[in-house]
Amino acid sequence: MARSATSKRSVSTGSATLRADAAKSPTGQKNSVRSRDGYLLVWTAFSLAATAAQWALQRAALLDPMMTSVSEVFGAMVLIGAGAYQWTSLKDICLKNCRSPLAFILQHGGFRRDARSSLLLGLRHGGYCVGCC
Repeated sequence: MARSATSKRSVSTGSATLRADAAKSPTGQKNSVRSRDGYLLVWTAFSLAATAAQWALQRAALLDPMMTSVSEVFGAMVLIGAGAYQWTSLKDICLKNCRSPLAFILQHGGFRRDARSSLLLGLRHGGYCVGCC
């Protein structure tokens, strides 16, 4: 029975290893938060860009206030562009890197020791996830 308890303790998952590494140093947890902040920063920038694009399209009279396309040609171009993007290798790369955040972090060496690198890791992961849209 003692043998099975020892073997259970030696088995670890990737997420448990990351939590254990972050708990070992006070900067480890802060850097994982900085990585999260980088991810959120990318999504915030994307949201601001999408809002600006919506306003510009409304001013150009291509969208009405309900975000409905006023021009059939413009609507068709948007749909064709979005559909074509679904078949690109860029979309596949983004999906591969965004689907599993833990695998992405482990593939890139785990959370970084310095704040700048942690923030960049989050920015990179967030960029892939925005690319999935």
